[in-house]
Amino acid sequence: MFRKTHVLAAGLLALAGGAAQAHHSRAMFDLDKHVEITGAVREFQWTNPHCYIQLTVTNAKGEAEDWTVEMGPPHSLKENG
Repeated sequence: MFRKTHVLAAGLLALAGGAAQAHHSRAMFDLDKHVEITGAVREFQWTNPHCYIQLTVTNAKGEAEDWTVEMGPPHSLKENG
């Protein structure tokens, strides 16, 4: 599940656009793989250095899974609407 979360986060960061800062590496993300999830938002964390969305997602087996989506910093999200 940890890997799925990071793959999703990479996809969302790629969609968000913003320029990557020199000290941030994307080496751990597969930027060619996109994952689409649908779920209920449990919590939104508007925090530095990154914002997070906590989701409850139903998997293919009908079981509830917890997902965490990591996004960019609050100022970048605000600038991108």
